[in-house]
Order: sequence, then C-alpha cells, then structure tokens
Amino acid sequence: MALYSDSMYAEGVYRLHNPARQSVSYLPLVCSYDQDSTVYHEGTLTITRFDLEAKVISGTFEFVLARPDCDTIHGTQGRFDIRLF
Repeated sequence: MALYSDSMYAEGVYRLHNPARQSVSYLPLVCSYDQDSTVYHEGTLTITRFDLEAKVISGTFEFVLARPDCDTIHGTQGRFDIRLF
C-alpha cells in the first residue's frame, strides 16, 4: 500500500481522490489497485503533525479503493509517523 500527495505543506485534511496529485494505491498479487482510470480512489489523509525542524510528519488516513471485477478495499483507522531525512 502507498499513500501519495505532492501538495502537503501543513497540518490539515487532504483528500485522496486525484491519482495525479493525491492518491492511495494497493498492489496485491491479484487485482492491482494502482493509478489507472478503472480504479476508484477516495479517502482522506489527515496530517496531525508537520514539524520540519524535528523532521517528523504524523497523521491518520482512511480510504476506499474499488476496481471492476475485484473486491472493494476499505482502509480504516490508519496511522503513520514518518521521520524525514
């Protein structure tokens, strides 16, 4: 699973709905939920800490991925802490 956003600059809520700018992907062995036009992407990425001085970004996420002829994936109560280099 991968979360992607090219426009996070502060704490806040970001929608995961535009595969070119903000999205979520899931690549199991069967039925890829990547960034093609047949995959429905919707969700939110909430940044709760955006501290460039401490080099830490933290937050939560939730999403739905759907693709024809595949299961619908629901990601709920996700959490992350990233240390920047």
